[in-house]
Amino acid sequence: MPSDRALKIAVVGMGVLIVLGLVVIFATIAKRMGVGKTPESAAIETQGSKAPAKPFSDVLVSIPRGGRMVDFRSDGQRLLVHVRPPGLEDLIHVIDLETGKMLGTVTVAPRPQ
Repeated sequence: MPSDRALKIAVVGMGVLIVLGLVVIFATIAKRMGVGKTPESAAIETQGSKAPAKPFSDVLVSIPRGGRMVDFRSDGQRLLVHVRPPGLEDLIHVIDLETGKMLGTVTVAPRPQ
């Protein structure tokens, strides 16, 4: 019968769509788990496998009396130290982790109106 043939084609077509959908789902899961490395993650891994950091002498990060260190972060090459002096604008000290030298200080101030 003609309707049986159409039903068989529809069932086979839907089966193929289900299989393709499952392939896409599993490929996405595998990619997010790290099977497919992105260029950014490959660069991070390469950076992490560099030679060990060279030792350096002590570095003084001056914080005004009454101030406090709010946060610090590292990207592997630089250390950013966020300092909040009392009554002044926040400061971010940038330190090179390779040499231990202070690269500079960024003042975080409100934009003039």
